[in-house]
Amino acid sequence: MPFVLDASLILANLNRERGGERLSEFLDDGAISLATYVEVVTKLMDGGVPFTAAEGALLALELPTIELTLPVARRAAELRDATRVSGLSLGDRICLATAESLAAVAVTADQAWARLDIGIEIELIR
Repeated sequence: MPFVLDASLILANLNRERGGERLSEFLDDGAISLATYVEVVTKLMDGGVPFTAAEGALLALELPTIELTLPVARRAAELRDATRVSGLSLGDRICLATAESLAAVAVTADQAWARLDIGIEIELIR
């Protein structure tokens, strides 16, 4: 799995936002962290989508999920200082740390990631 997908990419697709169509490029070789799973479903619910429909929309993408391990959690915490200025969330940092642990590319729609210099390969979809 060469791609770990950020919630912003999935939400861009589900909400039919610019760049969201690019999700299809990453479905065959992509996965999400469990933190991204929670973030996507929660954001959809915040937008008024009932839990069952929100979860169903995400599950329909058939993306493998990656459990959070202690080394990834530690790295996500360590990334706080380097990403604070860019305003990255805990979910963002878990996505990045997961990608790094798998030698994968982190894929996002979040432009703030473009300013990061943390040694993790990042691809922006827009």
